[in-house]
Amino acid sequence: MLRPHLGVLSLLLLLAASSSIVSPLSPAIAQSNAPVQLRLKRWIQIQSISGNVTYRSNGNNQAAQPGQRLTKVGDGIITGKNASATLTIDEGIGTIQVSEKTQLTIDRLQNSNGAFITRLQVNGGQIRLKVRRLNNPNSNIQIISPAGVTGVRGTDFGVSVLPSGKTGVATLSGKVELEAQSVKVQIPLEFQSSVIAKEAPLPATPLINDPAVILERLEVRDSGQNVRLAGQTDNVNLLTIGETVIETDRKGNFDIVVPLTDDRQFTLLSTTPLGRKQAYRLRVPF
Repeated sequence: MLRPHLGVLSLLLLLAASSSIVSPLSPAIAQSNAPVQLRLKRWIQIQSISGNVTYRSNGNNQAAQPGQRLTKVGDGIITGKNASATLTIDEGIGTIQVSEKTQLTIDRLQNSNGAFITRLQVNGGQIRLKVRRLNNPNSNIQIISPAGVTGVRGTDFGVSVLPSGKTGVATLSGKVELEAQSVKVQIPLEFQSSVIAKEAPLPATPLINDPAVILERLEVRDSGQNVRLAGQTDNVNLLTIGETVIETDRKGNFDIVVPLTDDRQFTLLSTTPLGRKQAYRLRVPF
């Protein structure tokens, strides 16, 4: 509770008693017992960064710095290769860990009569959120991807998003709801699910959180100009080779052709929705 200093309060009482001019609004204010709703300004603050992270606000981009805040629709961050960032939501509601090559943008950030509504757009990449339980029944946090909407009210969960919009969701604690095409799937603690654009979410299955990749094919194509890779991983994982994101089907299968580098080596990185990573250094034989 805010407590006015005694000297200031005494001065205010003295001025009120000695004043010969009384505002006609004063009696109404004095007699009103209606509660006043304090509207707090909301923000998402950059707590820490590693590597090349871009801060976007008012349509302008600049190098991100700890302490900068995202406060309105359209504000966001973009993480580069091998970069990451940690964000905080208001004062203690939760934290967001943003992985490399991820774009996060505010879609809605509102305080409506004490209900905190937070909607974040993720068009590609991986994030993990740790959110305390929200006491107001109208408060919620939603992650919007091109394939669906993930909603929570207090949990530890992660989201991975492919360029096609395919979205993987894994819940470590609490409960998450994944919605797409008017179908809602509950993802309880230690379960996971995924959704492909323009389709309903798959039923929740037990959490795997394993970035392992099974490589089934590695062959040189096009007179040594390209290399073909085919294999399989958990269907919620995010696979990348350099700046290239590998699309996987609903079962986690992939088949991709990428340019062959001069040193005939490249790194395949696999990331689970909860942020667990595994890097595979591959060398193409002559």
